[in-house]
Amino acid sequence: QDALKLLLLSYNATHCKLMTRVVAKKNAKDFVLTGAQSGVLYISKLPVEKNIILGLTRKAKPFIEAFRMLEKCNGAVYVNNNSSEKMNLSDESIDFVFTDPPFGDFIPYAEVNQINELWLRETTNRDKEIIISQSQNKTVDKYQEMLTSVFLEIKRVIKESGYVAVVFHAAKAKVWEAFEAAIYDSGLSVYMTNILDKKQASFKQIVSEDSVQGDPLVLLRSKRMEVIDAMQDKKIIEEILAKNYATKIDERRIYSQYVNLCLERGQIVTLDAKDVYAYIRNHDGRKSNE
Repeated sequence: QDALKLLLLSYNATHCKLMTRVVAKKNAKDFVLTGAQSGVLYISKLPVEKNIILGLTRKAKPFIEAFRMLEKCNGAVYVNNNSSEKMNLSDESIDFVFTDPPFGDFIPYAEVNQINELWLRETTNRDKEIIISQSQNKTVDKYQEMLTSVFLEIKRVIKESGYVAVVFHAAKAKVWEAFEAAIYDSGLSVYMTNILDKKQASFKQIVSEDSVQGDPLVLLRSKRMEVIDAMQDKKIIEEILAKNYATKIDERRIYSQYVNLCLERGQIVTLDAKDVYAYIRNHDGRKSNE
């Protein structure tokens, strides 16, 4: 019964009569029906009712595919539902960790999900929610402290030869500084960086002028890294612009590359996305000539 509730809710709650949106998308031949805007409780002015059975059938497909894939695995699969600050795992027992932590103050997850949680009768313990939130009285320093506790736990369970992949997104230097401090204070270090290119940007990424396009993907190892080749922020941006001279400039991607270089060199991210965008517009000749 609980599994059916979760399956039913995870698809149809955002596609019910009041929360389905009718939108006009560029190059689309007709109007498009889409779900609620991510991160908000959206009440559509143009409501549409969808077939709940068809929605449930569609949502079941990825579950079926996942179970079919697991059936082909030779090893054993264990699922532990524990806090990431205290995992039920032995020291140095894991080869690889993948985590996608909350992006600072980007989304107040428990708050916007409270209707779903109450319907399932399982609410989030917000005291343990690692976000920056004025309503929860959680500052950047508190966020850093809680995030550090998670990375310390990862450091405990990861093997010395293991790797930790982290997807992170932020447009504010103070959030990146907290993220970096949490990594280094836990004894982990940046081994490699890349950018995770999504096929479709989120709503906030599209409408916000200061958003970042492409989430930095950071690979960590269980070894400390010293600061190397420290450079001024503007020099880093100029270096990235020089490497991208033959291509069309994407300001949001440039910021992600700037963050990645700072992480690789072990130096603090000191510029917000809006600061980098302003610098590019004022100093890149291609922008002024367009």
